[in-house]
Amino acid sequence: MIKVSITISADSVDRLEDCLYEIAPSRWIILQNKIKLDFTLEGYFENDISTDEINKEIDLYFADILSYNKNIEIQQISDTNWTESYKIHFKPWSHKGFHWIPTWLENEYLIPEGGKSLLLDPGMAFGTGNHETTKLCLEEIVELNLDHSSKQNVLDIGCGSGILSITAAKLGYKNILGIDNDEDAVRISAENAIINDTKHNISFMNLGIELLEANIKYDLVVANIQSDVLIENKISIVNTTKTNSVLILSGILTMEAKSVEEAYSQELEKRKLSYNSVIKEDGEWSLIRFSISA
Repeated sequence: MIKVSITISADSVDRLEDCLYEIAPSRWIILQNKIKLDFTLEGYFENDISTDEINKEIDLYFADILSYNKNIEIQQISDTNWTESYKIHFKPWSHKGFHWIPTWLENEYLIPEGGKSLLLDPGMAFGTGNHETTKLCLEEIVELNLDHSSKQNVLDIGCGSGILSITAAKLGYKNILGIDNDEDAVRISAENAIINDTKHNISFMNLGIELLEANIKYDLVVANIQSDVLIENKISIVNTTKTNSVLILSGILTMEAKSVEEAYSQELEKRKLSYNSVIKEDGEWSLIRFSISA
């Protein structure tokens, strides 16, 4: 494979991380040198790609963010360097007694007595819980579990690594469907369900939102996808909710949260449904929870 390295400024890191979230899964990652404290944007390509094609991709995704020298560093590497690189960014973390642990750290992480845990290898799929959007969803699912008596069916839209679906299964929810338009994400999600012995509770499908069956409704719907896709598919997503249900939306930049909340509020009101909405923020990212009733 070919590794492309571009030195980046510290003040561009946050914007680049947000950009990488929007295009995930992608071939790009951000690395920090712990000694020099500088940052590098790295991309991994097949051997037959040309320099012109690399530059076109950089311009497509990062032209508005980066000021970089076109004399970028390009070097040949073994394939294993890339396939293992995502592990650098996935660290164990916990919330209210639930622990999310990389599979390769299983024997190094002590789970307190009475705690629940999930082992995860995200591969190149989005969703480790270290990004604010996934973390917000996981915290909400855990907290909802504390006072939600009806643990029936769940829909996970944009399942990524399967982390939300598997967490719900570990908390006792049944009949979970995770969908994603990325075949690799669906495969990785299914593998993670097997690792966590939850495959009997979850189905993962390579499916677009528009292809969801309109006659199947869910007690809990979670959609961790970007704002424009949420708004574009608001009718299909609201149509998946039961009369008494919870809808969690994330993947939303904080500056876009009000417009997403308004779009979904209007759709719920069209259907003459009562609801309460709450916006929760983590830095530049937000989650919206709708509690829906008749």
